[in-house]
Amino acid sequence: GSPILNSRPSNVKPPLLLRTIGKWGVALLATAMFVPFFHLLEKGAKTPVMAFRINEKPLYKPVGPLPESAKAAVDMLDIPHMLASDVSLKLCVETMAGWAKGGEATSALATVMWAVFVLGLTALNGVLLLLSAWRLCLCSGGNCFGGSDNFDTWEPSARPEPCPFLRVSRLLKKLAMLDVAVVGIYLVTYCMAIYQNIGVIVSCKEGVAILFAAEVLHNLLYWMVSSVADYPSQAVPSVEEEIPEDQPELAKAPMECDLSLRCLGKSCMLMGTQ
Repeated sequence: GSPILNSRPSNVKPPLLLRTIGKWGVALLATAMFVPFFHLLEKGAKTPVMAFRINEKPLYKPVGPLPESAKAAVDMLDIPHMLASDVSLKLCVETMAGWAKGGEATSALATVMWAVFVLGLTALNGVLLLLSAWRLCLCSGGNCFGGSDNFDTWEPSARPEPCPFLRVSRLLKKLAMLDVAVVGIYLVTYCMAIYQNIGVIVSCKEGVAILFAAEVLHNLLYWMVSSVADYPSQAVPSVEEEIPEDQPELAKAPMECDLSLRCLGKSCMLMGTQ
């Protein structure tokens, strides 16, 4: 038989965000958060996140292994300047991709981890969250809210489907590793501080702060959109009854059928208590 869609108002209360700023406000706020998120992610990928420096003073005795007579040779070779390096995620991916072409399997794996899981999936998840917000705002007809922001009086003609963009976004949120990368870079530089007494200095650069800000916006965007995007499907009660094929007239009055069943159930309960 055909399912009867219960069109009674749902007990699911609209999220606070929808009640305060409406679906258009959600879409515009998501856009306002996505633009700086994507800009910070791009800028953070191009800005150095780690620096390597050599301090030549601890290289000489009595602290280091080199005698004072080697200072002239070190100054002539300009070893501190030659070894100085600032590394960005973009440069890291490009360099490791070149090594991977030469047959280094570990470099190929590292390239996939940084390019796909750290940067690619994070950016894609942001796009999916933006699409989820605008889907809630723009979809119309029986499956969505239409042009009204009055969620308390909304009565759909068909059960809305959960947001497909948000479904994929929830999966990508678990796979995206920008937050792990930021923490990992900081921990590496923190642990490398033990080598400063022998002249090896590894430090964080401003790119880490930029990527951290991008991840904060990413999480705020995810929290905001995921709290409202599936409300249309949650607000409509699930299908309760099946219409027998030999009684198609029940489809004309689902409300009356539902009320009759409820009244019958309450009557049976009262009779059972007597």
